[in-house]
Amino acid sequence: MTYFEEVQQLPDYPEADGDFRFSYNGNSGGGNSFLAGKYKDKDGQLTKPVTLEGKQGVFKYAFKIPRVGETTVILNSDDVVYEIKRRGGDSTSMKLEVGTEKPTPSKALTAFFMLPEGCGVRASANLTCRGQARTSDLTCSVLAKGNYWLQSMRLDCEEASQPNTVYLIPLDLVFSGGVEKDGDASSARYFRLDSDRRIRDIIAIAKKEVLPKSILEPLGLFADIYVGKRQFKYEDAERAAGTLMLETVRCYPALYSGIDDPLPALTAIALDRSDSPIKFQTGLGISDTRNIVIFGAPGTGKSKLLDQKKDTLLGDGGEFERVTFHPDYSYAHFVGTYKPVPTEGAEGRETITYKYVAGPFMRVLAAALRSGTTENPKPHLLLIEEINRASPSAVFGDVFQLLDRNGYNVSEYPIHASADVRNYLAETVGGQPSDYKELRIPDNMFIWGSMNSADQGVFPMDTAFKRRWNFVYIGINDSEADLVGKHVTLGHGDSAHTVQWNELRKSINDFLADKGINEDKQLGPFFLGREVAVPAEGNQIDREVFIAAFKQKVLMYLFEDAARQHRKALFEGCGPSANRYSDICRDFDRVGIDVFHRQISGRVLKTSNSRQENRDEAAPLGSRQE
Repeated sequence: MTYFEEVQQLPDYPEADGDFRFSYNGNSGGGNSFLAGKYKDKDGQLTKPVTLEGKQGVFKYAFKIPRVGETTVILNSDDVVYEIKRRGGDSTSMKLEVGTEKPTPSKALTAFFMLPEGCGVRASANLTCRGQARTSDLTCSVLAKGNYWLQSMRLDCEEASQPNTVYLIPLDLVFSGGVEKDGDASSARYFRLDSDRRIRDIIAIAKKEVLPKSILEPLGLFADIYVGKRQFKYEDAERAAGTLMLETVRCYPALYSGIDDPLPALTAIALDRSDSPIKFQTGLGISDTRNIVIFGAPGTGKSKLLDQKKDTLLGDGGEFERVTFHPDYSYAHFVGTYKPVPTEGAEGRETITYKYVAGPFMRVLAAALRSGTTENPKPHLLLIEEINRASPSAVFGDVFQLLDRNGYNVSEYPIHASADVRNYLAETVGGQPSDYKELRIPDNMFIWGSMNSADQGVFPMDTAFKRRWNFVYIGINDSEADLVGKHVTLGHGDSAHTVQWNELRKSINDFLADKGINEDKQLGPFFLGREVAVPAEGNQIDREVFIAAFKQKVLMYLFEDAARQHRKALFEGCGPSANRYSDICRDFDRVGIDVFHRQISGRVLKTSNSRQENRDEAAPLGSRQE
């Protein structure tokens, strides 16, 4: 897990009249923290930082804690209260006076977030992880000890209750790193800190008794600060962060380098209880994304791609289960519920009783956890076809929270399992029901899905649900290679044309696009199915099979759905019969592609004749009857 997201450049704060902000300057001497931009004063009017001259600047951090709510911490101990002075010259920006007695705001806030001690631009060394050699599996953060600093923050500013004091409230924090000692500061890399998540995790793992006391004590100091039980003091926090690093590398030398951020390793350790058979972090060395949804127009090969990825993932072993969502699919189907089951009662009589029956999600989860208890864990995959043909939020229910994975591909936040689920997992995986009070998705469980947003019966996905998946889009022509050169003869007599299905498909799509119809309602390469469009041998498609499939699938889809509002234009060749599906099918049997608008048939004839190679059978090409 990493709590930093690399960004390509510093946030694009406007110049002097833009957002109120903090910035760091490595060449500024003692006052290396500047305030610029504009902020709203107590009357709600925009004003410049120069109006803060002579006041005391105090950092105040606001965040949310689960089951506690909105919380604020005020960093107002004497060592981190800064006098706001003019920067000098004609500049309208101000500086936070540091001098020689105070830590810089960069160091103060680094300590507040339990990060390794930062540095200044000119003091930084190469970003190396000297502990990397301890284990080949170790990933070392580029924000390692002594190699980074707090570069910028966007701020709110408000009057404090104390006289002549203002609160500086960070809204985002961007760190810089990657500059060699005496190097060019322009080569720095930038990283945005997910500070709220970091604070929540510190509070959570500070309660985990599985960690040694020597680690829990410094963790507890930060947790107490965040929940308001203890005042933040820079020296105490900086010392506790250093102690935490030393104790973590002493206790877990194979998992932590001793140089970079200790929290990812501690979070993983806190989830891995050695006294329980359940292992959420199995160390499965597979880099594939755990939560994927593949989407695209109908016929683009979404299920085919999922099958290919499945075969690769499970090449060395593992299991999968496939489920298809539909409008009546529910949480009870997906996760599990009590159901009536036959059983043998007294005197051998069959009776009905009720038993917890797991759904596909719980079955795959149990199989993955069971595999995690072995010396050679294998991947376990849940394939969800048509994931948006049911209401995803309703189907996933509380397990929705488990989709948010950390850097080790384990669920970031657990849920409390019901007694039924605990009993089921204890019976199928092993251990005691109490081992499963907190439930997570392990790193060897994959959930992949497919969806077609063009379907009329689909359910919308909210932003929170989407955010927990990697969406992979398949373009309308991405899978067309196998169709090139595959041809079929349509129509009779003067209207007989030998055409390539791929060219016909693309011509229809171009016509739909001209009518403003979105790509997700157009025809993918395998809308007809591979068994129809790709001959087992040669390039000639079976005429009778193709015509039957084309009428049943393509013409019906265009008539009833994609081109419903443009029937007369699309089926121009049918004249007054363009609003009767049966007449369109009859005309297609007789004249083939001449049922379509001349824009379609004209392009198909042109491209098919110019591109068709290795034709198995030459068919006469008639002229279109206007």
